Amino acid sequence: MNKQLDRTWVAESPNGVRDAPPAVRSSTRIPHTKSRNGCKSCKQKRIKCDESKPVCAQCAHRKISCEYPQAEPPNEQLETPSPRLEHSISRELARTKLLDFMKESSMPCDQLANPKYKRIHAVELLDHWFDADYPWIGTTEVQNTMQKHGFNLGLGAPCLLHGILAFAACHLNYLQPGNLKYEIASTIHYNRSLALYSNQISTHVGADNADQLFGTWFLLGPMTFWNLSRPSDQLHLESHGDVTAGSAEPATKDPFSHGDFTWLRALQGTRILQDDPAIQTHLKDSIWAPIFLEAREWEADVDMSNDSQTDSDVYQNLIALKELCDVQADSSSTDNPYQHPIQRLGRLSATEPHRDMVGWYMVWVGKLSPEFLNLLEESDPKALLILAYWCALILRINFWWITRSAKQQCTKVCTYLDQFSEPGVQNLLEFPASACGYRLEN
Repeated sequence: MNKQLDRTWVAESPNGVRDAPPAVRSSTRIPHTKSRNGCKSCKQKRIKCDESKPVCAQCAHRKISCEYPQAEPPNEQLETPSPRLEHSISRELARTKLLDFMKESSMPCDQLANPKYKRIHAVELLDHWFDADYPWIGTTEVQNTMQKHGFNLGLGAPCLLHGILAFAACHLNYLQPGNLKYEIASTIHYNRSLALYSNQISTHVGADNADQLFGTWFLLGPMTFWNLSRPSDQLHLESHGDVTAGSAEPATKDPFSHGDFTWLRALQGTRILQDDPAIQTHLKDSIWAPIFLEAREWEADVDMSNDSQTDSDVYQNLIALKELCDVQADSSSTDNPYQHPIQRLGRLSATEPHRDMVGWYMVWVGKLSPEFLNLLEESDPKALLILAYWCALILRINFWWITRSAKQQCTKVCTYLDQFSEPGVQNLLEFPASACGYRLEN
């Protein structure tokens, strides 16, 4: 028998004889309850998880990050009929056009004899893009528009088509961590999409390419946030010899010693596009017009005084945060850089968490003033505390590209403020620390 095909060993005991009768156990197995919904760390270590959230007892004892897998059952349908049934282009034609596009694109894997990611694999990414009918891209409106119009728009805009492939690869990489094919695909297409997008907005922005640019950034934004928590070897992949996407930055003991908050500036991309005079007249006719209309409602500065929220810990913490930052409830002044971010936090905290609130949180980032961003880059304790509250609140929305990065950023801020901050700031750390599972030292 071919030894490579002989798998009878799987039914044998380690030192047993193949034809011997099965051994009889001398003791009865102790019944136990399996932790089917345990965290990822416990599953990897094959130990029992008590499934407590946000941090289980095992991870708390080991002082390691605790992350629960996101439930994405196939039967969780979109709130509106899936737009993949309404495509104006057939699936076979879409695959053909995609392969034509891939043939014309230079790929880093071309120089390898047996690359782990090949051009033909892009078809798998496209199928995932069309077929995933549970919430995974963004708000209901964004996902419906993306899956209905995204590919057709991308045929005339390589930055968007690479963005679609990158987003699908990122999601598959999340669902199948450690799959090198998806890691490489997500890195290649993300970097290509970002480079093409950057070149496009620096050379030509107008009504003729506005929809493609907005569509590209609706994908690049979430991927930029998700990439915050990806290991550097996934982002650069030098050790795998398949693609080099840049040089990794050296790790520092103080996570904010260099004030690296470029990801916040990057997430302001759609606001910057909307402010461009060259495309403002096109916004009302854009396929993204319903999303822009929703965003106007989110942008309003609503007072956080809410009778139903006054007894909640979050509400009381935000009141104390306003006092700490000298924010006046009845003031509309823009002189205080903390004013509007805190007011918008109040609105976020007073709203029941829902998938479509993702847009609210992105608008919060988009409306941050240059003065507030400068304070963050200077490691201003009050600005960092406000950001920690944003991270803690967005963690209420269980979305694959949000949870891990928000928890990581929240932990970084809590670690920094817990060690170096003034007492007034430390007293307000309990809420964000509890949300991300950080154990306060002081």
